[in-house]
Amino acid sequence: MNSKVILSWFPALFCMGVLFWLSSLPGDQIKLPDFTMSDKVVHFLAYAFLGWLIYLRHMIQNWGVKSKPQFSDFKFQLGRLDLWGQLIGIVYGVSDEFHQSFVVLRDCSFLDWTADAFGVAFGSWVARLLLKTYRNSVCISAFTNKG
Repeated sequence: MNSKVILSWFPALFCMGVLFWLSSLPGDQIKLPDFTMSDKVVHFLAYAFLGWLIYLRHMIQNWGVKSKPQFSDFKFQLGRLDLWGQLIGIVYGVSDEFHQSFVVLRDCSFLDWTADAFGVAFGSWVARLLLKTYRNSVCISAFTNKG
């Protein structure tokens, strides 16, 4: 495995570590907003961020190897979903829910895991959409600004 692949995982792995630490906190130390299903919203948002980081890892790994990277170097990956990355994020959500079953005043919840899984998929989709939009705007401005 080359160093680009290893380094590309650091942000996502750091996020997973923070999620693990947060999952280790007893339930009475967690302060959530006071509305119905707020814990599901928090799960969704946290895992959406993880999905975003996992997709960025996918893009970094596929960045062209040139002295000066060009946006066309990663056009081949922006149209594709990172299914392996999403699967890793979703399986991590399962392991996180299992981990919570051993923490005081916490439990393992299928609905929490569902929020985690949808969050990973949504975060990955948003990252893909934003990067594709950014690439297209850069390509358009490159053709319109000839000076």
